[in-house]
Amino acid sequence: MTTLCLAGCSDSDEQSEGNEPQAEASDTDAETEEGERENGEETLVVEPEDSIQDAIDESEPGGTVEVRPATYGEAVTVDKELTLVAPDGAFLDGIAAGGEAGFTVAASGVRIEGFEIVDYATGGIVTETDVAEITVTDVVLSNNSGFPLDLSGDIVSLEGVALEDNGGPARIESSSDGNVTVTDGTFVRSDEGGLSVTSGKSIVLERVEALQNGATGVLVEGGDVRGQTVEVTDSTVIENTGGSGLSIAGTRGDDAVTVANLEATDNSDHGIEIAAETVTVSGVDLRKNGATTSGLSIESSGDGSVTISDSTIEQTERNTGWSSSDYGRGVHVVGGETVEVENVDLLQNGGHQLLVEGGDARGQTVSVRDSSIVENSSGSGLEITGTRGDDTVTVANVEAVDNSNHGIEIVAETVEVSGVDLRENGATTSGLSIESSSDGSVTISDSVVEQTVRNTGWFNSEYGRGVHVVGGETVEVENVDLLQNGGHQLLVEGGDVRGQTVSVSDSTITGSTDGSGVVAQDTGGDDEHTITNVTADDNSSYGFSLGAETVTIEDTSAEGNGSGPLELLTIDESEATIRNSF
Repeated sequence: MTTLCLAGCSDSDEQSEGNEPQAEASDTDAETEEGERENGEETLVVEPEDSIQDAIDESEPGGTVEVRPATYGEAVTVDKELTLVAPDGAFLDGIAAGGEAGFTVAASGVRIEGFEIVDYATGGIVTETDVAEITVTDVVLSNNSGFPLDLSGDIVSLEGVALEDNGGPARIESSSDGNVTVTDGTFVRSDEGGLSVTSGKSIVLERVEALQNGATGVLVEGGDVRGQTVEVTDSTVIENTGGSGLSIAGTRGDDAVTVANLEATDNSDHGIEIAAETVTVSGVDLRKNGATTSGLSIESSGDGSVTISDSTIEQTERNTGWSSSDYGRGVHVVGGETVEVENVDLLQNGGHQLLVEGGDARGQTVSVRDSSIVENSSGSGLEITGTRGDDTVTVANVEAVDNSNHGIEIVAETVEVSGVDLRENGATTSGLSIESSSDGSVTISDSVVEQTVRNTGWFNSEYGRGVHVVGGETVEVENVDLLQNGGHQLLVEGGDVRGQTVSVSDSTITGSTDGSGVVAQDTGGDDEHTITNVTADDNSSYGFSLGAETVTIEDTSAEGNGSGPLELLTIDESEATIRNSF
């Protein structure tokens, strides 16, 4: 028997069949009942022996169908605005129901809550047409074929849903100005992906878990939107095979993506993959992702911005095949007018730990601060390739240790490096490598570069350098310790410059195993080299090898060097200004 309740149902409200009411309803009571029916406020209760479909058919739009705990072998169609709720749980059995979906929704404003939907051949909850709004709350879907959730609507809300062992992902398609919200959702062991969202102007995913799915754990695609806002917070994507943990494809419009407090571990492709104009990533923990990809991959536009902070990316795997030399990166950023990286740990990734490429940008500002970049197996710790425009790069308070190529490699017009600690990097490269332009500037201060490794093969005599600078109209080195590097401790080459000013001050440059302390070459222009308060002792070749027309050396030590304290390549020693030195 289906019971009608006007003010909520309880045991005392129910009336057994055949009993006469205690009191005849008054005209007022009848009016109240009719009014509440018209306003859609009635509740029909489905008992275990009743049909959910019959209750829906009897209900007025806007009403509620309350389902008692039992197993229901039905395929239900909801063709009016209703709330279907099982407050104590109800089980929909797809094997008993036959080939249809558990719930087919053909109306807007439907809310489904509290059901467990199992073993349906064509899905658990599906929308027959695009609807204005649908809400699914506290629903469990398992062992359903196809898409367990297949929802199309302007406003789609999922809260507390759990999907396990289904054939496909939960699929949501919104409109170009629609909203999708998924909160406290679990998507586990789908044969394909976990959660797929297409279109929608605003996408909010909070406390979502996508685990052990056969493709990408969480996939967001722009569809026909141009300009999409996506927020993913407090979520987990783990062990998804055949795809990434989280992939946000972008719309090529004014997209803004925020990812915060997300764990992505052991996914077969990227841990996180994002394409958007504005990207903010914070508090992520990415481990053991990828074989031919990156732990975190971001593609921005020429005028976009990228911010990465307070995160850990480690042990991104690298396919060791011959064609995979650039893979296994920790973080890979392409594009973005501004790129900011702060308080990020990059540890034991297979390729470059952090690679920033200009993409479509022409003039890029990159800042990397307060970060640790340690022990990769192939590639540099930090590599910034530049855009050949008016690029500015700032690196401050960064540790780069035991990376197989450069500790830090930068190409930019203006470069500022301070407070870095570079140790035991490189085999055929430099601890710190900088390439600037003919009118650029390079400043290195308050840093330590030591024990850059030198490959002893016959063709590698100049490798294992501490710092290598090419280009830059001005090069300033202040308060830098260059210690026991394999090749030249500091090598400055003019590149495209004709007339270069090089200043080295308040620094210690000792113990090169195969090279000079400071080498600054002749550019063929009006070069000026100034050395002040520098200790360049015990290097295997010269303390200083300088090629400028104007050389000034003051308060400087160059003792115990294998070839002597000073080599002047362009002028005689009598033409140089040397005070209180050697």
